[in-house]
Amino acid sequence: MNCYDCTSDHATTAAVAICRNCGAALCHQHAQSAPQTVVRVQGVGQSTMPEMARRIVCTICRGAQPVLAVPEESKPRSMTTTFVLIPGAACGSWHWHLLAAELWARGHEVVSVDLPCEDDAAGLEEYADAVVAAVAGRRRLTLVAHSFAGFTAPLVCARVPVDLLVLVAAMVPLPGEAPDEWWAATGHPDAQVRRAGRAAQRAGEGTGAEGVPEAAVPGSAADPFFQDLPPDLAAEAAARWRRQSETPAARPWPMAAWPEVATRFLLCRQDRLFPAPFLRAVAAERLGVVPDEMAGGHFPMLSRPVEPADRLEGYGRATAAR
Repeated sequence: MNCYDCTSDHATTAAVAICRNCGAALCHQHAQSAPQTVVRVQGVGQSTMPEMARRIVCTICRGAQPVLAVPEESKPRSMTTTFVLIPGAACGSWHWHLLAAELWARGHEVVSVDLPCEDDAAGLEEYADAVVAAVAGRRRLTLVAHSFAGFTAPLVCARVPVDLLVLVAAMVPLPGEAPDEWWAATGHPDAQVRRAGRAAQRAGEGTGAEGVPEAAVPGSAADPFFQDLPPDLAAEAAARWRRQSETPAARPWPMAAWPEVATRFLLCRQDRLFPAPFLRAVAAERLGVVPDEMAGGHFPMLSRPVEPADRLEGYGRATAAR
């Protein structure tokens, strides 16, 4: 049985779940986990269990669910934050799926966004539109922006109330700076690594083909993205690359200043695309912050999703305590 949503997009992907609402077969990318309150009969009444259950729904049914107004005093602590996961260049919601599952398992709301990266008419403003549409009606948002999403997430902060912005191995723009200009403006130390990254993204499912540069072979010693992933997961991650339009990279960042939103920066010490010393300098010069650090390469949400989940929960608690 194949995924219904992939079939609609003229692709064939094995299904791993069934939507609880409409019955559609779903692959990993299109399956969404939603929390569900468990109520049991107790004596002559009912009791609400302290832990949320899980049910699998498709992206359409997940987006159609109403946002219920629950009094603050009756909200479980675990439901107070919605983590909004914004992917980097050529990525999709699948690249967040392990971290999303970890956050769902802890009882949090998660919105994993797919940006219109294949649309040559879409720029940074349209990317922000997609995020705003995905979070419509939700409150207490923590935006988690990976890599190129550092250009998109601040635009969202200017449009909807956001409690916290977390940058994960991310680019930090200045007003009027186009993403294409960012590399030279920040003094990125290795143009060869950047070219290797683009080659890896463009190789897609052909990463193992003869003549493909080693940097485009997922999990290889030269891979700037997935060098710390198990081989099977690295291959799957590379097969999930999407075509990335050059349109947003050519347009200036439209904000006049960084938004007035609490911002945390998390870098990865073994990141080959954005080396740790480089990102320390970027965070200090452009945000005036000392970044937090963890082990891992450019995709910690795939290589070690538990630690980013721990960090996000910690950031949320610190922000709420202010």
